[in-house]
Amino acid sequence: MNKNEIEIFLKKALDSLIDVKVFNDRSRKDSVYPYIVIDSSNISTQLYPRIDVDLELNIWDKNQNYIKVNEIADIIQSALNRTSKVAGNITATFYLNTRKNMDDEDKELKRVYMLFDVEIYQFEKEDF
Repeated sequence: MNKNEIEIFLKKALDSLIDVKVFNDRSRKDSVYPYIVIDSSNISTQLYPRIDVDLELNIWDKNQNYIKVNEIADIIQSALNRTSKVAGNITATFYLNTRKNMDDEDKELKRVYMLFDVEIYQFEKEDF
């Protein structure tokens, strides 16, 4: 399993939960708020067959308060924390590590930071 496969799996898992645009690593400058940015730079495939991932999510909105970003974070937390997702031959179990509202220099921008510890296994297809 490579890093790209893991990123695709994680993005699809989030896309299935919410109707908000999800970006890997960076959003586009013309992105419509709210949106989510996945930081997957801390993915290492060294401990195969189990791969441990620090999945960072940043949920962004341009608003006067944190209501919308917290609603999105609530959906993600309820759907992922202490659950497993399966797609094809990949299984991932998610554990919420950290969730907090973050201040930004631009007071109209609101962000919720979430960190999940994810254990990923890829099962090899056996020939019989």
